[in-house]
Amino acid sequence: MLALALLVLVLSGAAANAQTRPPTSVIPVAPQTVLRTQDPPLNTIDTLSHGVVLSEPRCHALPTALWLNVEGAEFCVRYWMSTAGGTKDEALVYIHADIGGRDGGRVFLADDTGLNTSGRQQRNAEHWSRLYGGPFISIGRVGAYGSSGDHLRQRRMLLEVRVMMAALDALKQRHGLKRFHLVGQSGGGHTVAALLQMRSDLGCAVMSSGILSVRTNAFDLGWPITAKIAESYDPINFIDAIASRPGQRMIVLSDADDSQVPYHSQQEFVERVRANRLPILHIAAAAGDAQSHELGSEGLRLATDCANGADDAALIARYQTKAPPNVAASKEQAHGRP
Repeated sequence: MLALALLVLVLSGAAANAQTRPPTSVIPVAPQTVLRTQDPPLNTIDTLSHGVVLSEPRCHALPTALWLNVEGAEFCVRYWMSTAGGTKDEALVYIHADIGGRDGGRVFLADDTGLNTSGRQQRNAEHWSRLYGGPFISIGRVGAYGSSGDHLRQRRMLLEVRVMMAALDALKQRHGLKRFHLVGQSGGGHTVAALLQMRSDLGCAVMSSGILSVRTNAFDLGWPITAKIAESYDPINFIDAIASRPGQRMIVLSDADDSQVPYHSQQEFVERVRANRLPILHIAAAAGDAQSHELGSEGLRLATDCANGADDAALIARYQTKAPPNVAASKEQAHGRP
C-alpha cells in the first residue's frame, strides 16, 4: 500500500509539471509506459557536446535508419515513420528545431529536447499520420535525435542540407514515395528553405519560425558575424535557384514577437521571394510560449491542411491568429532605429 501511495504521488507531480511546462514544438503524447532504460533520451548534453558516432552495423540494427555516404563522409540518419492514417505516395515530413546551443562556455539542451525518446517519436508519428491521412516521417538532423554527426558545428552548413537531401532520396526509394510535404521549425525551417532550392519533388513547404536569412537573423539579435555564421548556408542568398513548379506551395509562419528568430529576418526572405515573382504565403500566428517562437505544431497542422488541398484563403482564416506587424516599423525596430 505504501508503494502504491508513493506511485500516485509521483504521477500526480508529473501531471502538475506537465501543466506548467511551456509549450514546445512537439505535440503532447500519452504518458511514457516504457522504462527509461529501455527507451533512453535521444538527446543529451554529452551527444550535443561531443557529437554522435554510429558504425554501419549499429545503424543497420536500428528499426528505421539510413546509412548514407555524403561528400565522402558516412552518416547514420534516424527517422520515425507511420502509415497509421493510410498509405499513399506523398509523405508529410517534419524537420525539427535545433536541440540546443552554447551560452558562453556552457552547452545547453533546448526546452524539452532531453525528454524525447524513440518511443515518443514513434507515437508522434502515428498521431500525425492519422491527422494527415497518409505516411508521416520525422527525421533527425545531423547530430540530433540519434543521427550521427556534430549538431553544434555542422548545423546550417551545406553539408547538413546535403545529408537531408540524401536522406529524402533514400526514403523515396525505400518506401516508394514520389513527393514530400515538408514542415521545418526554426533551424528545421532553414533546412526546408534550402531544400526548396534543390528539389523538384516538393508540394507544401512550411517554414515555421524559420532561420531563413542567417546573417540578418544574427544581425537583428545583435550577434557578431562569426566564422561559423559566415560559413553557414544562407537560404536568402540562393532564392534564384527556386523554380516555380506545379503544386509547389511555400508558406512562412511567423510570430511578430519572436525573440529567438526575429520576424524581420523571416519577412526579408518572403519579400525576396516575391521580388522573384514567386508565390509565397506569409501567415502571422501567436506562438504562445514565453519567446513567441514555438510554432512547430501549428506548422504541422497547417501543412496537413495544405497537403489535403486547403487554399490560401482557408489557411489564413484558420491559422492567422495574430495581426501582421507594420513591416516598415518592424524593420526600423530590428535595426535599432526609433
